[in-house]
Formats: sequence, C-alpha cells, structure tokens
Amino acid sequence: MNTYSEPDHLTGYCADARVAIVDNDERALESVVSLFADRLTQIDVIWSTTEGLRAIKSCKEHELKPDLLLLDMSSEGIQGPSVCRGIRRFDGRACYEWTS
Repeated sequence: MNTYSEPDHLTGYCADARVAIVDNDERALESVVSLFADRLTQIDVIWSTTEGLRAIKSCKEHELKPDLLLLDMSSEGIQGPSVCRGIRRFDGRACYEWTS
C-alpha cells in the first residue's frame, strides 16, 4: 500500500497556494494535475494548458495569476524559456529554470 502523508514541517506551508501548470503533452499535463488533486490537496491548480501563449496571457490577468507556475521547458510551439521571458516582460518577478 502506497500512502502519502505531508511532513509535519510542511503542514500549512502551502495552504491556499495557487498553481498553474503548462505542458505540451496532454497526458503528462493530466497526470500532474491529478497528482495535485490527489496528493497535494492544500494547493489549488487554478488553470492548466498545453499552450505557452495561453500561459503568458493567463499570467497577465490578476485573477488568473498563479503563485507558482510549473512549466515544461521543452515544449512545441513557444519553448519554456520564451514563456518565462514573455511573463517577465510585464511582471518583474523572477522566473527560474530548474533542470534535473
């Protein structure tokens, strides 16, 4: 049986966090959204998309602006770094690249 429990030191840390997710692979996107819904219930996925341009437009709207944007860096169409640059053009907040 595989169960997940939030470490005590993280409980409440991400409460009410608003997350948006961008991935050009629809199946991968659905899986990540499901992961948040099933395992990270204190975090709200406010939107998800397969389109980089839509992500830029959504981040411009105050009601849709996430606290955290999970972005596929190698996607079709507009690449992840270009999405970050597009967001930073109107919002001075940093957009960091994490690679594994």
